[in-house]
Amino acid sequence: MTEFSDDWLALREAADARARSRELVARLATALHGPLRCVDLGAGTGANVRYLAARLAGPQHWELRDHDADLLACARGACSALHAADGRAVTVTTAVTDLFDWAGTGWRDAQLVTASALLDLMGEQWIRSLVGEVAAADAAALLALSYDGRIGWEPGDAADDALRTAFNAHQRARWVNDEPALGPDAGAAAASAFRDAGFRVHAATSDWCIGGDQPRLLQALIAGWVEAAAEQQPDDAGAFRAWGERRSAQVERCALRVRVGHTDCLALPRREG
Repeated sequence: MTEFSDDWLALREAADARARSRELVARLATALHGPLRCVDLGAGTGANVRYLAARLAGPQHWELRDHDADLLACARGACSALHAADGRAVTVTTAVTDLFDWAGTGWRDAQLVTASALLDLMGEQWIRSLVGEVAAADAAALLALSYDGRIGWEPGDAADDALRTAFNAHQRARWVNDEPALGPDAGAAAASAFRDAGFRVHAATSDWCIGGDQPRLLQALIAGWVEAAAEQQPDDAGAFRAWGERRSAQVERCALRVRVGHTDCLALPRREG
């Protein structure tokens, strides 16, 4: 899997929280009842749990799963004093986990399985396996912030379309666990797979809208887009780097705004509302 630093996860957390669909979280909160056992996949430093725990009522136990022990160590500290929407305590444990090994997942008594910014890193078979595991548990799933291929810049630049096309191709060209990543197609694929499995599926956009108040995040995005596009199309690397220099200069002048398309997907068992 792609490695993420705790610095990058901290940099994006505020943008993630602003972007997420509050409507889907409200639907989820209405559908869940009783003490909750929740599993968060690809948990990183626990941002997804910090966002959700305070918006769900009742006693909650969260198990945070990730392949990176160092990130989970950060999560344990950052999630040590969480409270539910009604003020009840939230307990958190962590487990270093191979997210590609579905044997003995241990969540058959979970009411909720969640992930954030994970699906677009995965392939179709992984997503279908996830849906099967969630269905076997008769759980709900909330899968947030899947990149969907849309990027819009204000002001525009003549090289925007070429950069975006190359970046999206790079997202689809990655291989994970012997299958190609779905990249921008992952959110739609997950929604379709949950519908096929009999879930009630609700989807919503959760776009990042980033301006001059987040220059470090903008600069990091620009650098990442240029690196990926140049790797995908080496013959155009010079043009992509020139694009990056123009965009970086605009960030320094607080003259750039970016919308990055994401989707959230809520899947509820048929017995739920």
